[in-house]
Amino acid sequence: MANYSRTLKSKWTLLVLAILVITSGFTMFSRDETARPQEDGTLVLSVEDEISEVSYVIGVDNLANEANGMIEYDQNSRAGIEKFREFNNRELVRVLQNMPAMGSIPARITFSRPLSQAEFTEFADRYDIGVKFYTIYMLEPDGKIATIQGSPSDTELVPGEYFNMTTTSISQEYNDGAEFVGWVEVDGMVPVNRISEMKADQRVYMIDVMQLFLEARLTDEALAAAGVAKSVRQELLRTGFTDIYRAPVAWNLYHLGLMQRESSH
Repeated sequence: MANYSRTLKSKWTLLVLAILVITSGFTMFSRDETARPQEDGTLVLSVEDEISEVSYVIGVDNLANEANGMIEYDQNSRAGIEKFREFNNRELVRVLQNMPAMGSIPARITFSRPLSQAEFTEFADRYDIGVKFYTIYMLEPDGKIATIQGSPSDTELVPGEYFNMTTTSISQEYNDGAEFVGWVEVDGMVPVNRISEMKADQRVYMIDVMQLFLEARLTDEALAAAGVAKSVRQELLRTGFTDIYRAPVAWNLYHLGLMQRESSH
């Protein structure tokens, strides 16, 4: 079913706060340490990669029996974003070495520039992406970005009715003063045998495989060491992560002026 929603930057803030609520009891522990269950949450892992300065946290919400993850990096500088990309690319190499060529992996693709609808459609078709959802930017007159998140319908990659309704609503809110920017990210299943070609595509800034990175670290051993009960461990390993948060690379590239801004509707 197609879904379109409009969000602003506050969406990302709310997502951070949601995970911080779960991990609020974790700040007393140093990196690489684990903790026994707290009343609301259990810290499973908290690690910082010293080379890239990328850190990751895995926690369990004891009330909902859910696993949540967070990736943190220096999102306020070009050097910090580049270090995160290098960290991710090292993991991408390991993924490609261990995955069968005919398989597919979950990934978030961040574009180096916004794509038009025609170009986005061509991109998704070219690389046979099983699109889950995508992110579109519109520029408001005050310089703020309106974030639109959409998903395919059963028959259309970009359902025209929902797309037109959402973009028109934003435009009318500002008396036709909102400017369409384009597609900046897409999440979905990507064929392993297309990744090398995709990585070389000048339209691609990053193929984010942090979901797989964290999933590989959500193990029975790690959960047991943190004191999570066996029955809960089994359920968490079956269901995987409820949420994985990382600050959106596209957002940071755009606001640091590192993403080319030309695109046409």
